[in-house]
Amino acid sequence: MHGTKKFFTTVKAFSLAVIAFHSIILSAAQTDFIKVLHRSDIDDLYDINMNCRWLRDNQIGFSNWYKTADRGRSFTRQYVEKSVTVTLLLNDKPVKFGRLYNESFWQPDKMRRVHIGLAGAGVKIRQELAIFNDQTGYLVKLSGLKGKTGTLTVTLKSMGQGKGSVKNNLVTFDIDRDYHKGFTHCFAVSLPQTSTAEIADVSVTPYPAGYSVKDKIDTESRAVITVPVDGQQEEIEFFLISALVKTGNTIPVDELQKKVKNPEAFFSSRLKEWQDYFSTAVPELESSDIRLLQFYAWNYYIFKANTYLDHDNSPYYICPSKEWSWLPLNWDEDSAHIISGARWLNSPAQLKMMENMFFHFMQNSSPLSYGLMTMAGWEYYLRTGSKEFLQKAYDAIKNIRKRYTKNMRGDLVIQRNSFLIGWDDSLRYAWGGYNKNLRNFERQIMPVDLNSYLVRECQIMAEAAIILGKPEEAAFWKAQADKTSKEIQRLMWDENSGFYYDIFADDHTKLMCKASSGFTPMCAGIPNRKQAEKMLKLLKDPGEFGSRYAIPTLAVSEPKRGNNWSGDIAGRNNWLVEQGLARYDRDSSAWITEKTVELFMRREGARAGGYIKPDKLTENHRLFVTEIAGGLDMVIRHIIGFTPETDGFSILPAALDKNMDHLRWQIEFRGKQIEIYWDRPNGDIKFSGIPEGYSVLIDGQRVFNSKSIPTVRKNFPLK
Repeated sequence: MHGTKKFFTTVKAFSLAVIAFHSIILSAAQTDFIKVLHRSDIDDLYDINMNCRWLRDNQIGFSNWYKTADRGRSFTRQYVEKSVTVTLLLNDKPVKFGRLYNESFWQPDKMRRVHIGLAGAGVKIRQELAIFNDQTGYLVKLSGLKGKTGTLTVTLKSMGQGKGSVKNNLVTFDIDRDYHKGFTHCFAVSLPQTSTAEIADVSVTPYPAGYSVKDKIDTESRAVITVPVDGQQEEIEFFLISALVKTGNTIPVDELQKKVKNPEAFFSSRLKEWQDYFSTAVPELESSDIRLLQFYAWNYYIFKANTYLDHDNSPYYICPSKEWSWLPLNWDEDSAHIISGARWLNSPAQLKMMENMFFHFMQNSSPLSYGLMTMAGWEYYLRTGSKEFLQKAYDAIKNIRKRYTKNMRGDLVIQRNSFLIGWDDSLRYAWGGYNKNLRNFERQIMPVDLNSYLVRECQIMAEAAIILGKPEEAAFWKAQADKTSKEIQRLMWDENSGFYYDIFADDHTKLMCKASSGFTPMCAGIPNRKQAEKMLKLLKDPGEFGSRYAIPTLAVSEPKRGNNWSGDIAGRNNWLVEQGLARYDRDSSAWITEKTVELFMRREGARAGGYIKPDKLTENHRLFVTEIAGGLDMVIRHIIGFTPETDGFSILPAALDKNMDHLRWQIEFRGKQIEIYWDRPNGDIKFSGIPEGYSVLIDGQRVFNSKSIPTVRKNFPLK
């Protein structure tokens, strides 16, 4: 395991022109989303494609936690992993570095960060980082070294413990202990001929293994590469590639050797991958509103970044977040929200991925969906119009509903465990001092949200039965929806507060905790008009749910509200509430769309952590697909104005800002090219051949134009 070996590669000089190559823009037909996503406000820069991030400001290098799709769930190791560290010793003293904040940025094809030596005047380190498939490319340039002597050290940490070797400029570790047991971790490195490499096992402070590993982690295998700094060179530049290969598979030595000699090709391949994605898989959007473009692009970025590939490199599934410990497909709720947003992808392969994700949860071994996956499947059907999918989904839902009846009393479903419902730690279940153990309720609950989703499921099944030519079954589903709706009205509505609540299963006492789940009956059209008006007052009241960054899980007025599901905002709930608002009030659906964009678009770019404070600027920039995906759906339906219908589509841009200068959106929809234009009527024609105002084109033919923003929904049937 120990030894010192020479490297036999030379440093290749790269000009600034090469570095600038990565800023190539997309074709004129598509907005430059690479540029739109570019941001410099992130302190902890990272790429969630494979959970890769820079080390903290006073350290040079990166951490790269590989979570392969076949590993199941991940664990806490990712938070301490350091894959590569770079240190500099001048005149026998370590050089400390501080980041130059105006010279750092993130964009999907690469990250860049520049540091300056605080104890070595004039020394700079510039780092560039990119991920292409399962390989991480790391380009480092040190400058200001002329006349200085010392050593440059590059430490390569394996993903665990195992036998290491060095051959030419390739370092490999065959990992036999730790999370990546059964993998070979490779580093291809381009460094001067004078470099030496030493491999050794290093003891580390033990920490719990967590998921998937039985023993504690106390030893890691590393390679330390030392480069002499002789005072003759002004700069040193090197490039390395980190890759993971499953044991038994051939290590792509020739490929890695070729790539490590040509950083330009590596970075440009990564750029082209993102250009192709935004040019082909993402419906085109052009707008004068840069914030709208950012929000739109961030959604599509996280769809791709959190996509795992199948063995043939086709899209397999989108997980909630590779950056967190959420693998694979996880809960039905997460996938339901993801499908509802990602159904707007244009690529047939990615739409097929949505279908596969749906049926993954339509098995008897899957978590119970309680209607959420049915709602997502219906949205997918409206996007594609595929009766083949609808028939298959209809049969699968009928089958899985047999499991619901085991948890039903009369026409309402009962729950005994908050972790099966969601809202894991919420006070909504502990009203009256009961249910302190949320994993095992003392008093069973009839949740208002799950029962409302079941009503919506029956309504969807009734609509599907009509489309599939099953009128008798449609009548059955409608009758079941009506029964549960009446029970929700009878038992869960409180006239005094004007809201719906969970109830205890034993005596139907209401749990008078005002939670945003109380809005979900609107999804199924359960409240009457007067009830809806009372609920809308609560929704927009700043002292209740109408906080600056709406909507909180518990109302601001709740005296015992706290964090997470007991008072913070979980963005996924905004989409569920909006599904109901769209039935009742055009202005309210516009209101929640605007609030949702504001929720995620604070400062330079999107932020979508798991929980967000209702009235504070949360600095968490991480992007959790489950939370933000519904926001894209709202933008398309209420700002762009496009809503799929069973027979075609309708338009109603309720949240489109009349002061927006212009907007153009184009999508492939059921074999038709749909284009939507907004050109503010000010006498300045923006789009050639398109009149001012709001216009709709189908396959290049204009079928609608209004000088002002339409305020009444208009339908466009498609043959």
